[in-house]
Amino acid sequence: MTDVPDRPGVAAPPPLFYGVGFLIGLLLERLVPSELWHILPVPTLGGGVMLAGLALVLWAGATFARHRTPVAP
Repeated sequence: MTDVPDRPGVAAPPPLFYGVGFLIGLLLERLVPSELWHILPVPTLGGGVMLAGLALVLWAGATFARHRTPVAP
């Protein structure tokens, strides 16, 4: 029998993911300054992101129901 270490086996610690996201945001601010955001259709883009999120939630719920897995944690 081999000894397996008791750890989650994730590629990177979770705070690193948030830090990388923050750095990507800073880089995007350098590339596309926030002064340009007022000419973009931000409400339309935000609505699209919300609809995509809703579609993802419904898809996940349907997948759970298809496999007869309870959604409640």
